Amino acid sequence: MRVLIVDDHTRYSEVVAARLRRGGHTPMRRSTLKGALDAINRHELATVFIPPSIHGRSTCEIVERLHEHQPDTKVFMLLGAEGEPEDPAKLGLSVNGVRQRGEVSTGDAAALLGS
Repeated sequence: MRVLIVDDHTRYSEVVAARLRRGGHTPMRRSTLKGALDAINRHELATVFIPPSIHGRSTCEIVERLHEHQPDTKVFMLLGAEGEPEDPAKLGLSVNGVRQRGEVSTGDAAALLGS
């Protein structure tokens, strides 16, 4: 299953990708909005993990584009250890859930990703 991890904190995205890879998934990492949009346009994705913002810019456009092009893709808002205060519903975003980076593990990947 192809999973997109969008995060400008590469240390965290590397950890999440390694955990998902151990769970048998195919993670793709992108650290910019442009890179994320490119991945959405080029690849069929099962799940996307994305923070509320990247480099200080909102990721709302990414989530909206994803819902337009791949409506069945699951979207999880990915928060840092301290958590970002943004509530996806307040941003008008439809997401499948909110996860702390530390919650994305090999053991729960199947449950989170629906595989």
